[in-house]
Amino acid sequence: MIVSTNPQKYRNGDTHYPFRPHSDFWYLTGFKEPETVAVFSKKHYTIFLQEKNPAREIWDGERLGIAKALQTLDANQAYPINELKAQLPLLIKEATTLYYDFKACALDNDIIECLDGAKTQSLGEHLHEMRLIKEDNEIVLMQKAADISIQAHQLAMQQAKIGLAGLFEYEVVSIFDAEFRKNNAEHAYTPIVAGGKNGCILHYIKNDQVLNEGDLLLIDVGCEVEGYAADITRTFPVDGKFSQAQRQIYQIVLEAQLAAIACIKPGEVVIKPHQIASKLSNKA
Repeated sequence: MIVSTNPQKYRNGDTHYPFRPHSDFWYLTGFKEPETVAVFSKKHYTIFLQEKNPAREIWDGERLGIAKALQTLDANQAYPINELKAQLPLLIKEATTLYYDFKACALDNDIIECLDGAKTQSLGEHLHEMRLIKEDNEIVLMQKAADISIQAHQLAMQQAKIGLAGLFEYEVVSIFDAEFRKNNAEHAYTPIVAGGKNGCILHYIKNDQVLNEGDLLLIDVGCEVEGYAADITRTFPVDGKFSQAQRQIYQIVLEAQLAAIACIKPGEVVIKPHQIASKLSNKA
């Protein structure tokens, strides 16, 4: 089983985009440094990672390094990432089944070269089924992400009672920025804060238009805590008051949502809430 996480991406000059490890890699290793490959078999866990580099660490922060990797990551073997092409073929030469999912980056190009045409099966098909079952510590992190996100949404709604008309969408985004950072959380995805007709754009991320009295404001924002994300969408009036038509549509959606939530129980099929919400919405 081979799983990798991407190298860092340059934003411009010598500045990088903030790095986030690939979710599958993070789940299996708990390791958050870039440009890393993990290889698992029934007998061994091998990690390829960046070596210590005092000159770079002055700029980018401390690296774990090869010497500490075995104990910290509970690996059996650790190699510098620049030895991947030499060591990976030896690690997989006796494998009867290889699980691996390609990602478009230079590191995965090296992995493909090492595979030398060997057939692979999708790791994600199996791993994502595992990830559906959450352990207690995962549930704690998911709940924390949800709680922080809820608090931020409530702060935005409270501001609407005072009045958001005349403000810009990005000023509402700043409410979420502050609440997330205050709780050591990050945005789980690019925030969508869409006033008026912008709410009809499914992935509207410009967030730079003025909010007008009488319009609805759609907010699709959630935070991430240690790799676990919340995802919340709410819509409410910019000036805190629904028009008759807005209230009617809102009530239809709310009733469909509550009915969908009410059907959720152990053993129910996953698509059932969607079917109930769709049926009620279409009927209305």
